[in-house]
Amino acid sequence: PCGSFPAGGLDFITNLNTPDEAPGSRPAINNSGAPTPPTLGTLYVTIFANSQNSDFVGSEVDPGTCQSRPMALNRSPNAVNIPLAIAGNSQTQVHQNTVHTPLVICKALFAAVHHRSPVAADCSLPANAVDQPTIPPPARAAAMLSLDFSGSMLAPACPGCPTRAVLLKDSVELFVQLWSAVSLPSDRLGVNYFRTNIDDAFNIGGDSVPLLVDGGDDVIASVAGQTPSGNTAMGGGIKRAVEVLNGLNNTPIRRVILFTDGMQNVNPMVLDQNNQLVIADDGSRRRRDSNVPGTPPFVLDTSRGIAVDTIGIGAGETFVGLLQDIATATGGRAWPTADPAFDLRRFFVEELINALKGFSPQLVAYRRGALASKGSTEAFAIEDGVRKLVFKVSCKRGDQIDFSVDRNGVDVTSAGRFVTGAFYRIFIIDFPGKSGITSGGDWRVKIKGKTATTYEAAAIVDGGDIKYDAFFDIARLRVSPRVGDQLELLVRLTSGGKPLAKNVRVTMTLSRPKTDVSKVISGIKPGELRAFEPALSADRPQSAAERKEAVAEQRHLALFQKSAVWKQLERTQETIVLKPNQKGEFRSRILPRIPGIYTAVITIDGEVEKLGRFTRTTTALIVVRSQK
Repeated sequence: PCGSFPAGGLDFITNLNTPDEAPGSRPAINNSGAPTPPTLGTLYVTIFANSQNSDFVGSEVDPGTCQSRPMALNRSPNAVNIPLAIAGNSQTQVHQNTVHTPLVICKALFAAVHHRSPVAADCSLPANAVDQPTIPPPARAAAMLSLDFSGSMLAPACPGCPTRAVLLKDSVELFVQLWSAVSLPSDRLGVNYFRTNIDDAFNIGGDSVPLLVDGGDDVIASVAGQTPSGNTAMGGGIKRAVEVLNGLNNTPIRRVILFTDGMQNVNPMVLDQNNQLVIADDGSRRRRDSNVPGTPPFVLDTSRGIAVDTIGIGAGETFVGLLQDIATATGGRAWPTADPAFDLRRFFVEELINALKGFSPQLVAYRRGALASKGSTEAFAIEDGVRKLVFKVSCKRGDQIDFSVDRNGVDVTSAGRFVTGAFYRIFIIDFPGKSGITSGGDWRVKIKGKTATTYEAAAIVDGGDIKYDAFFDIARLRVSPRVGDQLELLVRLTSGGKPLAKNVRVTMTLSRPKTDVSKVISGIKPGELRAFEPALSADRPQSAAERKEAVAEQRHLALFQKSAVWKQLERTQETIVLKPNQKGEFRSRILPRIPGIYTAVITIDGEVEKLGRFTRTTTALIVVRSQK
């Protein structure tokens, strides 16, 4: 009976009939037709008996009385409502049968496990089964690598270092192997290459973005077989990659991972037109065309739900600034470096973490060292509740390393499995496993090899309650911050969805330029060193604008060939402890006085009740441009 409501009761019922019934909700599908990632709010799913045989809770039909109650339907516009046929001869029996119905159980578990709407989940019963519905995994992530193999990739990564192509191939191999270690069966990965033209012939069985489990080794082999040549058709590479991913509109995470080491010099180009980035032909001067059409203009923004993350070798303001603009316009992140021999492997590891953001994995720590005479040990604090733990140790090609793993002083190497490559070993252990080992504790990686061998070690966890992110908050500034603009680094940390600041220490190691790179570049004589790309040759007929562009690119490449110039790129570092504010956020302000790349490596150490000690690390980068 409707009767009279107790004090405050009418307000409560009225609020239930508004969008407030689902506070902080997210839509199941975003504007681009892809499932909305879990990081953007709570997905509300309501499963109930339909109006054909409803129980006393109500159905999807508004009774029009009692303030529209009883009604099981969630009125929030973002809610997912699933009325189902439930057997029963009375309202009480229908109510009791609902939670025991296999279809209800299947859809509820699908929503809880995958953080996705279960409306389309296939919960059909196998022909030979009575009570075991099949729940196929949904799509999670798809990525396209768009890799620069132009002639400039033959340039050394630094004076006396291997070529950029060699470093890229090694970094991609680690990226694929580590993703495979934490992947879902539905994850996909494809690749294209840009030189003067775009090579997008890679496919497995006609699929340009095959399942990682099927095509991971093929991606590694394909990248390893590439030879640098020609010019840099970056715009065409991005466009082809976005077009491929656009066909996978049922995948929550779709990312282009762009790698390049030089200025674009082939149509179509990434251009700024009418205050937006587009990929289009540059008609202002004579330029070579690739095999990708530049008309109509192809807008780079967030409307497709496809982010472009950029990884670039370079220091020139025009080059690294454009890579940051591409990432910002599409909702991606930029990873520029002027020291690829030091940064590139780590950046690809961190890009994996970034690419799968909203799910897993997470980077515990990334360390570098040199082996002592009796080997070296790297220690990591891992909390309880983790589903998988991965350790990676890599070295230079030609060197050899091995390692064992112990937990709380007990050797557990035999409880995991190894993936071994020419210059790395990856250890993977799942929890809970047959051994009964849990994730919480002090883990040690004991590395063996020839004395003084340099190595890079990383620890990655998959799953768990802890979530974190760190970035330069430039929303109040223009897209490209400039010298004199105050920057603010923001670190957010949660456990179980709640802000975490107690018993937590957050430190930032900030690396900033000592010298304005443009002044260093201006002192390099044009044509002094090898140009590497035909478009950069001073012998080829060029317009005045093209000659200026060629000179800039030659000087850009010369930074990495001359030791005397290279030493001028030294950077300064400082470590800062961040304090939490009332919201549980950690913030630090920076005032840049020199244009260039500002890199913040954030380390989080803490302890959570019931989970124990933990560590996380991440990198935030920002390109600061000169004042106009």
